[in-house]
Amino acid sequence: MGGAAGSGGGGGAPPPAPPGPGRGAKDGGDADAAENLELFDKVIRLDPGNAEFHTGRGLALDSLGRHADALESFDEAVRLDPGRAEWHARRSKALFKLGRHDEAIAAIDEAIRLGPGRAWYHVERAKNMSALMRGADALESFDEAIRLDPRSRAARAARGTILMALGRNADALAAFNETIRMYPDDAGCREWRGRALSALGRHADALKAFGRAVRLDPRHADAHDGRGLALLSLGRHADALESFDEAIRLAPGKPDPHVGRGEALYALGRHDDAVAALGESVRLAPGDAGRRARRARTLLEIGRPVDALADADEAARLAPGDAAWHDLRGNILIAIGRYADALAAADESIRIDPGNASGHDLRAGALLGLDRHADALAAADESVRLDPDSDMGHGVRATVLDAMGRHADALAAADESVRLDPGSEVGRVVRDSVLRSMGCSG
Repeated sequence: MGGAAGSGGGGGAPPPAPPGPGRGAKDGGDADAAENLELFDKVIRLDPGNAEFHTGRGLALDSLGRHADALESFDEAVRLDPGRAEWHARRSKALFKLGRHDEAIAAIDEAIRLGPGRAWYHVERAKNMSALMRGADALESFDEAIRLDPRSRAARAARGTILMALGRNADALAAFNETIRMYPDDAGCREWRGRALSALGRHADALKAFGRAVRLDPRHADAHDGRGLALLSLGRHADALESFDEAIRLAPGKPDPHVGRGEALYALGRHDDAVAALGESVRLAPGDAGRRARRARTLLEIGRPVDALADADEAARLAPGDAAWHDLRGNILIAIGRYADALAAADESIRIDPGNASGHDLRAGALLGLDRHADALAAADESVRLDPDSDMGHGVRATVLDAMGRHADALAAADESVRLDPGSEVGRVVRDSVLRSMGCSG
């Protein structure tokens, strides 16, 4: 068979499995993939030097989830026929699934060198760049894929998700809108349009977008999840719970809907059920520090700080370079009166991110607990300097000033906290405390 390197044009999707003696092999389900594998094993014994047969074997193994074995077959195809772009691209896809993203990029770069006109090669490159948190590089690759194939649905939709990851939510919305104009019945693009609208705070519009996605594809679990998040933001907690329950029914192995379900249950006052739902999210993704931290916050809020600390400890262990988890851990330690340990957590947070105002807030609280008032005030002042628009920073500063007996200064700081956020709980609580210290009523 053979064919020129990079043949096949600029289509947005990978080409089908190569024909040959495997022609007529079925394509659907584990049983068919197993049958394909058996066929390719037979023909490889007859012709072990045929790179296409090794590629076909790799595709069958990939369909069975045996990505490491698939990579070995693609490696052999590349060894036998190193000038064929597609073999390098298939190898890159296997490496991506194994989480070996730097190697996957090297493989897809070789595919692009050999077959520069293939849009889906640039999509694969972008996926790996995204996995490595190299959003700008991913965006560049998606743009090239769209240049090569302007109607590439995969490239256009994924480009919008990268724009969201870069915080460019309005641009992402425009990208999803353009894709929907081309593919109005694509439920996935409608779902992502809803997520962009949610990120822009347009929750009612997001709800409509998620609703349209669900109507187009009632089995789209992510659309039900997004609908639940929009309903949560609109305060419709019971309706949100129904959406999360449907998302879980459709995709019980996805952890995100369990998080949303936990938030809905918490808002409905069903705190134990909320902790259980968040626990299911942790069970499904035990290595995700953010899920541990979400359950820790809930446990802290319902008065179970010791249990919360176990989750916060694990979050900090899983992602020791993330200052947020050290902040969370420190706040829990303050709640149980372990001020020296909280100070150590604050110092670690600040070491990781010296510009992190929350770390300085935490440090002020820990120092206050240790009766080191002057040091606490210095930490609170640094927090306000770093983030002068933070109601929390001014609230912490007011708390320290109140403890020092500087009530007038404390009241001014509390007033500033409330001015910055009229709904600020910390500002109102400390303001009431300062007024009591001054012998005034709220």
